[in-house]
Amino acid sequence: MKYEYKNRKDESYFSHSCFASLMVEKEFINDDCYRIVWTRDGNFSMEADGINYNLERDQIFFLTPLNKIRNVSYSENVSVFSFNREFYCIKENDQEVSCIGYLFFGSSEIQIISLNSKEKKSFELLYNVFIEEFENTDHIQGEMLHVLLKRLIILSTRIARKNFKEPDMPDSKLEIIREFNVLVEKNFRSKSKVADYAEIL
Repeated sequence: MKYEYKNRKDESYFSHSCFASLMVEKEFINDDCYRIVWTRDGNFSMEADGINYNLERDQIFFLTPLNKIRNVSYSENVSVFSFNREFYCIKENDQEVSCIGYLFFGSSEIQIISLNSKEKKSFELLYNVFIEEFENTDHIQGEMLHVLLKRLIILSTRIARKNFKEPDMPDSKLEIIREFNVLVEKNFRSKSKVADYAEIL
């Protein structure tokens, strides 16, 4: 099952795929898309940038267009939300959702979050609204999907922040780490020394 939203004017693209028996590797070949993958039932394994990942039920992970995916396998239901920069630009909208450094571009490894029972209920409710909106094709569909994606990213960022935070690390220090990750993502082509980023911070 796959739902797609496309806008020819700005070339924006957003899709949701739910796999039960289809080959999923093709869903990860598109280098232009960010992907949010939720193992709603069963397990999921893949090789990303040379690292093997094994995910269990109710885990969510976050992929950028830079991640190279191979050897995808899974069991039961896996939901994949894919979107390009034209639909929602992670970098330009980071002030809205503060996800860079937590969900995307945070470290050398892919960010994975695990949902508890309360969080799962919240995500399932949001998931059902997503499906309703994908089936609605009126003139404000794109805006509604945009709002729902933003909510999904914010909810995920809150969980990632909670899991990432050390007991003795105040929010101010946590924000410095995030800002460092953002700066590296923006400037890695022109600045390679730690001192350069220390000066900016």
